[in-house]
Amino acid sequence: GMLKIDYLSPVFIDDEVQVGSRVDWIGNSSIAMSHLLTAGRDLARSTSVLVAYDYDKARPMRVPDDWRSAFAAHEGRSLERPQGDA
Repeated sequence: GMLKIDYLSPVFIDDEVQVGSRVDWIGNSSIAMSHLLTAGRDLARSTSVLVAYDYDKARPMRVPDDWRSAFAAHEGRSLERPQGDA
């Protein structure tokens, strides 16, 4: 997995922070996401790559088709991994 965060503005105690997340693409065993934190201004942008994991077998697993379908339906678009992304 991977997580990258760009901090853009401080968060203050009275800020009401909203987090927006989206699935960017789904690979064989990975799911890439983008996140935006706001409070009337952009606070942080983040990207992450999550790995589907089979805890019984203690190893990564293929992203199940029902997960793929659910994420694609929620996002309203194809989530195929772009060519050239490693």
